[in-house]
Amino acid sequence: MLKSSLPDDWVHLPFDTSALGVRTALLKSTIEFSQLRKVINTCAKQGLELLYWTPDSDVGTVIHNQEWFTGYGVAKGVEFKLPLANRHSGSTSQIPLEMSPDFFVEPLASIEEEDFCDLVDLALIAGHHSRFRLDPALTHAQFKSLYKAWLQNSVTRHVADQIFVARRKEDGKATGFITVKLAVDRNSASIGLLGVSPSCQRQGLGAALISAACEFTQSADIPQITVRTQEDNHMAINFYGAQGFMPHDHGPKTTYHIWLTHRVIDRVQYNVPYLTGDEGKEVSRLINSQRLDSLGRYTVACEHWLETNLGCSKALLTLSATAALEQAILLCKIGPGDEVIMPSFTFVSTANAVALRMATPVFIDVGDDLNMDIAAVSEAVTSKTKAIMVVHYGGNACDMDDIMQLAKEKELYVIEDAAQAFLSKFKGRCLGTIGHLGCLSFHYTKNTVCGEGGALLVNDPRFHSPAAIIREKGTNRADFMLGSVSKYEWMSLGSSYVPSELCSAFLLPQLLDANESAYRRKRVCDAYRVLLAPLAARGCFRFLKVLSDRNGAAMLADTCGNGHLFPIIFPSTDSRKMAQTAMTTKNVQCLTHFVPLHLSQGGMKYGKVWPHASLESTITASACLLRLPVWPGMRFGHIQYVVQVLYEHFGEDCPSVTTAMHLFMPTT
Repeated sequence: MLKSSLPDDWVHLPFDTSALGVRTALLKSTIEFSQLRKVINTCAKQGLELLYWTPDSDVGTVIHNQEWFTGYGVAKGVEFKLPLANRHSGSTSQIPLEMSPDFFVEPLASIEEEDFCDLVDLALIAGHHSRFRLDPALTHAQFKSLYKAWLQNSVTRHVADQIFVARRKEDGKATGFITVKLAVDRNSASIGLLGVSPSCQRQGLGAALISAACEFTQSADIPQITVRTQEDNHMAINFYGAQGFMPHDHGPKTTYHIWLTHRVIDRVQYNVPYLTGDEGKEVSRLINSQRLDSLGRYTVACEHWLETNLGCSKALLTLSATAALEQAILLCKIGPGDEVIMPSFTFVSTANAVALRMATPVFIDVGDDLNMDIAAVSEAVTSKTKAIMVVHYGGNACDMDDIMQLAKEKELYVIEDAAQAFLSKFKGRCLGTIGHLGCLSFHYTKNTVCGEGGALLVNDPRFHSPAAIIREKGTNRADFMLGSVSKYEWMSLGSSYVPSELCSAFLLPQLLDANESAYRRKRVCDAYRVLLAPLAARGCFRFLKVLSDRNGAAMLADTCGNGHLFPIIFPSTDSRKMAQTAMTTKNVQCLTHFVPLHLSQGGMKYGKVWPHASLESTITASACLLRLPVWPGMRFGHIQYVVQVLYEHFGEDCPSVTTAMHLFMPTT
């Protein structure tokens, strides 16, 4: 914030925005577009870096045509108001107006550190659809810091006159809250933040908090209460409508975030692991508790999250995806003389899990999406085939309908290697939950990380008990820990696949933020696909063809990837090498991918190629594929730099900065 007096063109924001790490101010809504360029130049000279502007009239089309505009239009905000005399009049909501007896609401008098941490988590939930989250130039760390600062300013009564908190009666834990600010002219009050824990929704907490805010406002002799939310936040809009709020006559307005400076980008790493900022806190809590024994509360919490959010019947955390694959092979009783069909274009762990049991990996080719083709799978099935190992390359789905149908006809197991596909879906179902068994990775290169880690998803109830035994070195220790047996013993083959509780403590906040990570990665991939389309159209390279491209977007509308990687495939090895050299010279780290397993020493020794397969697509992909940098914290400048280097390499004009910005974050 500026400490000096400000000219009439802008005003202070109502709370401390230093948490953003940039000098910030709010432009007046009365500024005309014709004045904006002059105002921006003046702001830049004053050292400002970020401006917020919600003009009185819609100027979106005009802005999009201006090369000098250096900002983002984010989702439109809608204001609602509720005359307090009309509270609940005519409401036909299914939202319960009576709060569950398990909770109570009270005004916030004082706050403890742990209570504050709970409220920060709820504040982030409240900000999930905010204009701040929608701005791609704001990092996730800045977003979290901003909402923490907003809550601090509310607690100290700088931006709120009262806070009401919903608590669980059992333990007093904060499960929801609302902040209320009374206008200086005493004509209205406004709701700043309203957040309810997802686990406590549909129990009347939101309605009870609204009631508390209304009673507080009425006690101050103020006739109405207002709230502002984003136009695309349908859940909030429906909720406020059910509480009797009506849209304000002024209608929706777009907020513009105007960035005056961007850090100069001169190096782009291939990957930067995503961190929520809470990992250290949870690991410290575990260490301080001195409960480092395996299968503790963090491991149990992670497994519960996976079962609840992915839809599998049982999830078992493991040391790695490699460990999960090895368990899957043991569960399917695959051994000497058995064969397992898999693509040659995959990581060595897929084949190693089979070869370790003295069975044979059978390598087949991939299609344009670099996933195994059902026709190749069908032709490779023999009397020795025991299972199909499906690999969802880059987080993009194989056609699981055809795979599962073939497996049913041939009485084969299906093991999904979904190491790259966490949160990806096929027709609405999470990858890894469709086959008999699924394997996930939380390696530091993946979307959701804990350094080294993975999970076995058990989708066939027959495997529940055997999977727990195999994970615990072949013993029934899990039953012993539950008290169902007096001592445990060796029951079958197994190994030490249980992860450290330290890894689980690190992983839990990652899982709680997993959708955020995937959202940000997919946004980067979407930007690449649009910005690089002209080069692809000229034949400089081609994009990976995903399943929805091949079969029609309408047919597979609920099939989606997770933004794990963005590969481009060049016409030849030489063209790929030249492009990679150009990128490396300009400090852009791009990587090739797998060496085909059937051409590796281990593959020739322990596996075999289906006799009639040429595996041409696999060989081409290995020689001609280049992966561009993708990570959740990539800002517009990183993407623009990568794209610019590629256009320069091919001697083409790069899309304009303005065009690129609006493609990266379209306005609504």
